Amino acid sequence: MGFLHTVLPEYYNKETIFVETGTYLGGGIDYALNFPFKRIASCELLKNYYDLAKLKYNSVELYHSNSTDFLKDILPTIPKEDRIVFWLDAHYPGLYGDVKIEDIDTIFPLERELEIIYNHRKDCKDLILCDDLRIYIQANFQGGNIDTPIQKGTIFAFESFNQWLTTHNIITDIRDEGYLIFRPKND
Repeated sequence: MGFLHTVLPEYYNKETIFVETGTYLGGGIDYALNFPFKRIASCELLKNYYDLAKLKYNSVELYHSNSTDFLKDILPTIPKEDRIVFWLDAHYPGLYGDVKIEDIDTIFPLERELEIIYNHRKDCKDLILCDDLRIYIQANFQGGNIDTPIQKGTIFAFESFNQWLTTHNIITDIRDEGYLIFRPKND
């Protein structure tokens, strides 16, 4: 699990909308509420966490959905001139035993999420922050490595996203459990 407060202050720059995949207990939302976002939206796959968030937040758009459907639904509603901070969870909480789900794109949605964002907003100056990089690659992460990253390896982190290189710098960060950051160029 990553922490938004680790990376957002360092990279935040004029974004007006916050979009999160993986509400969980609301830590990302709690921190985002400290920024001048005009819109905050988050999705949660697991009903018990979604229900808790519905009780806690009035001014946040909450969706009980998987992250890819959520992104497909919400991105067309956001004007291209609005700048978004995406806070993408690299996996769902059930990875640690909460729920059994067989679909690999639901368990590890990050690659598909980035593809959807690229298809909808490739020319936008959005900031994309992804946590749990250690699921995909081995590095000297402060939070330690997992025994076996999924098969993507460094191909996931770099070669799969060459299309982003024209508009964004791709940064890996080993703090906590690791972050993959897509920062707009010339910003």
